[in-house]
Amino acid sequence: MECFTLEKNITLSTSANQDPCYRFAVEELCRLLGKLGISTVEQPCYAAEQCLIGLNTNAVTTADDIRFDGFVLALSESSAILNANEPKGILNAVYELAERLGITFLYPGEDGEWIPEQIKQPETGHFIQNPRFPYRGLFFSTTDCYSLEEHLHFMAKLKFNVVRFIKDTVDTAEYKKMGFRREMGAHLLPKFLDRELYKEHPEYFRMFQPSDFGGKRMADSNYCITNSDTRRVMAESFQKFAKELAPDVSVVHAWADDLPSSGWCMCPSCRSFTPCDQNMLSVKMLCRAADAIDSKLRFSVIAYHDTLFPSKQIPLEKRMLLTWAPRERCYAHAINDPTCERNHIHWQALQEWNQKLDEAGIDDTHTFEYYCDQLLFTGMYPFLPDVIAEDAKAYKESRIAAFMTLQVCSWGIMPDYSELFFARVNWDEGLTTSAFTGWISERIAGNAVTTFRTFLEKQAEAFQKAMLMCGHELAVYLDYRFLPESIIPFADKAAAAYGAGAEQLEAAAEEFSKALPANSPLRFRKMAEQEIQRIKFEAAQLRSMFYQQSAMNCFGKAQVGNDEQAAKAGCEFLKLQISEVEKAMELVRTAGYPDEWHYNAVRGPWAIQEAKEKLENYSRFTAI
Repeated sequence: MECFTLEKNITLSTSANQDPCYRFAVEELCRLLGKLGISTVEQPCYAAEQCLIGLNTNAVTTADDIRFDGFVLALSESSAILNANEPKGILNAVYELAERLGITFLYPGEDGEWIPEQIKQPETGHFIQNPRFPYRGLFFSTTDCYSLEEHLHFMAKLKFNVVRFIKDTVDTAEYKKMGFRREMGAHLLPKFLDRELYKEHPEYFRMFQPSDFGGKRMADSNYCITNSDTRRVMAESFQKFAKELAPDVSVVHAWADDLPSSGWCMCPSCRSFTPCDQNMLSVKMLCRAADAIDSKLRFSVIAYHDTLFPSKQIPLEKRMLLTWAPRERCYAHAINDPTCERNHIHWQALQEWNQKLDEAGIDDTHTFEYYCDQLLFTGMYPFLPDVIAEDAKAYKESRIAAFMTLQVCSWGIMPDYSELFFARVNWDEGLTTSAFTGWISERIAGNAVTTFRTFLEKQAEAFQKAMLMCGHELAVYLDYRFLPESIIPFADKAAAAYGAGAEQLEAAAEEFSKALPANSPLRFRKMAEQEIQRIKFEAAQLRSMFYQQSAMNCFGKAQVGNDEQAAKAGCEFLKLQISEVEKAMELVRTAGYPDEWHYNAVRGPWAIQEAKEKLENYSRFTAI
C-alpha cells in the first residue's frame, strides 16, 4: 500500500481567490500543519475562480462529481490536491486532511484538537467526499466555558455548514470565513406583541376558553391571530426587528410559545382554526410583513407539540420551510421504526408534511432533533449512535435538506460522543457504532484502545435500551423529566429499563476504571477519569428515574384502583428518588462541574421539589 508522506517544509499552491472562507482554509491548513511540525510557504498560482490548494504541486484534478460543499482529496506519495466547487468545500477538505494526518477534533478550543504523537501516513488515492445532506449543523443554545466563536469554529471542524445561536453575538465576518448559513431565532412570535398592550387592548390576546364557557382574555402565551389589529401590530413589530438583523441572516425561526398543548386562542374566530392552523396563519403574517419591506427572509414553520401534524386547510408558501421537532418521540428506536408506537405516529406526521411540502414546491426541511439536548435527557449525555445512524437513513429518504440537532445545557462536558457521531454520519453513510468507537479509540486512547472502545460500546448499549418512551400514550405530556402516573404494562417495563441502564453504566465505569492502564497517555487518562465521573452521575440519574417511574406506577394504581397501600409504596419510592437526585447532584460537584450547570442549578432542585409536592399529596391518600 502506497502512503502519503509530507516533508518538514512544503509549498502550498493557492488560488488568487479572495473569498474569506477560502483564505481561512489556507490559514487553517498552515496552522494545523504547523502543529504537526510542518512549515509552509504559500505560492499563488491558481486562477481566482478556482477552489484549489496544492501541497508540493500546482497540478489540478477534476471536481465533476462533487455535490454541495463536498470536495476531492487527491493524495500521492509526496503531494496532495484539495479541490472543491466552493470555498466551504475547501475548508472541509482541510479538516479532512488534518484528520487523515492524525489530528482529532474532540471539543471546542485549541485544547480540543488532539495532535498525534506521530503523524499518520494515509493511503494514497483520489477521494471524493460528498455530504449526505446539503446542510448539517446545530441549533445551539447553551452557556459554558467556551465562547460562541470557539463553538462556531468547532462546528466548522466537524464540517457543519449551518448554525442557529439563540443569543447570537458572533460577528458576521466569522460566519463568512467559516462558510456558515446563518439562521436565528426560536420562540419569537409572542415577542412581537408587547404584553403591556393587554391593559388597553385585551382583545389582542388569546381567549382561554370559548365565550360561552366563561372565556376570558389572557396576557400569557400566544395571541389572537384572527384579530386585524393584532396582525397589524405584530407585523409592524416584526418589520422593526427584521431591519435590525445582520444582513447575512437567511432564516428566522419565529415559533409560538413553548407549550405542550393549547396556549392558542379560542375566540369566536380563532376557535375555527387548529393550533397548527393558527401557527400557519402567524407565519403567513410574517411573510406578508417581509414582503412589505422587500426582505428576502424565510420563515420556519415548526412541527412540535400540538402542531405535529400539518394544517389540512392552509397551504405552505415559498418563504416557508419546515422545522421538524419530534420532541415527544422515543429515543430507544429509530424515527421510522414501525414497532415503536410513538415514533410510528411521528413518522406518519412527517409523511403528511412531506405531501404538503411537495404541493408547495418546498425542499428545505430542517430536522430539529434532540440527540444532544441535556434538558430533555435530564442532564445526561446519552450516546445513541444506532438511533442516529438509522434516523439519518430515514431522513435522507424523506428528502430532509438540513439534518440538524439541538445542543443545549452543556457545560464543557466533553466530548459529546453523540455530537461527534452525528457529525461523521453526515458524511459516512456506512458509519456504525463499532466503526466509530474503533476510530476514536485508536486515535486518542493510546495503549487503552480496547478498554476504551468497550467502555463506549457499553455506554451505547445501556442508553439505547434505557431511553424507552414508546408505550406511553402520545396525548400524555411527558418526556424524560415528566414520567407519568400509569398502570399500563409498559410503565413497569420503562422503570425496569431505567434501573437496568443504571446498573449497566455503573458496571461499565467500574470495569473501565480497573482496566485503565496506569501508563496510558496522561491527557487521555485525565479525560478518562472525567468520563468515569460523568458516567457515575448518569447512572445515578437513571436510577432516580427508576425510582421516579416506580413511584408513578404505584400512584397510578392508587388513583385507578383506589388503593391506599399502593400510594404508601409510591411514597417510599419517591423518598428514594429524592435521595438519588441529591446523590447525582453531589457526583456532579465531585466531577468539578460548576453549580450554575443546568442540572445542579435547575433540573435537580426542580425534580426534588416536584417529588416533595407529590409526596405531600400521596402521603395523605386514603381509600374512598
